[in-house]
Amino acid sequence: MQRPAVYFYLATEYYPLPRPWPETADEYWYGFQHGLYCWILMTYLRLRDSGLDCRLVEKIPEEGIIVCFGPTLPRGFIPGAKQLIVSIKSDTIEHPYAQIHIVQNPLDPLFQRERIHWSPQFVPLWPQTGLIGRAADRGDKFENAAFFGHTKREIAKELLSQEWASEIEKLGMKWTIQDANEWNDYSGVDVVIGIRSFGDKPFYHKPFSKLINAWRAGVPAILSADSAYSLLKRSDLDYLEARSQSALIEALRRLQQDPALRQAMIDNGFVRAQELQVEDVARRWRYVLTELAIEEWQRWCSSEEHRRQFFRSRALNAARLEVERVALESYAPWLRNRPLDLDEVKCETRQYWNSFKRDAAKRFARLIK
Repeated sequence: MQRPAVYFYLATEYYPLPRPWPETADEYWYGFQHGLYCWILMTYLRLRDSGLDCRLVEKIPEEGIIVCFGPTLPRGFIPGAKQLIVSIKSDTIEHPYAQIHIVQNPLDPLFQRERIHWSPQFVPLWPQTGLIGRAADRGDKFENAAFFGHTKREIAKELLSQEWASEIEKLGMKWTIQDANEWNDYSGVDVVIGIRSFGDKPFYHKPFSKLINAWRAGVPAILSADSAYSLLKRSDLDYLEARSQSALIEALRRLQQDPALRQAMIDNGFVRAQELQVEDVARRWRYVLTELAIEEWQRWCSSEEHRRQFFRSRALNAARLEVERVALESYAPWLRNRPLDLDEVKCETRQYWNSFKRDAAKRFARLIK
């Protein structure tokens, strides 16, 4: 059987960004802050430059191995007899009819399902491109704490309050939420705070990228109880964990009062960062695309019975996801016809519902005056 072509489907209408796009993945480009571009465009550029025969396309090809960012596939999309979909799940939900799913956390819930039907493959996100490490001339300074990431779903709400800014000022420090266009710049940062939420929520769908990037940048990190971080942790030299705001303040005080600990964490981070290099991620991608995907593509194309069993096994999950969408859209009509990204849809719906409740409470308070 003829070897299939490998395509990277970049659905620019999902998140359009002006061209020109970068020629290589080594140059810093603000578009790589978005999941579609860091997973599709960056992966294409990295693998193309490593020698893999692949193509970047803006329409779904009629046949071949097609790598896509899951939410950009049209709702109801079903692969044809010569299409193998390698869907990047990222921190969204699985596409019900993708034959292979790429997940960014080794504990992603997809691994709890029958692997023969779902075929989840762990591939870590690429290290931050164009990274600027902490400036050497900062020496023992411990003044600037920063968060890197989207504030919509990736940061504890307590850290967005004025009360938190006041608390950190009491330590003689400055709190910054790094601008998205400068996520590569750690030059003025003395400690990274990466708290998605306080408590012990494991976030099984989130990556360990914040930790890897802090190691590479030479900056100590204080992080939440994410499962991905815990998988990498060997000691407190890797990062400090904070499950409450008081624990976060205590961790900051500990680092502030112990320059030797900070330096030990920096030195340790440089060593640990060597465990995940660009070539390590590229090697994993090549294994998925030149071995696993080709084997599955051949099986998919040659067996109608295999395709029939596949669709039968996925039909119930597809129906469940569609019911969830319909239920959400029934009271949030602006979400209709959005790509299949229920995680984001639910987040927006919660924000809308909370805003509605606050407005209703204010109206009620005015009525009873």
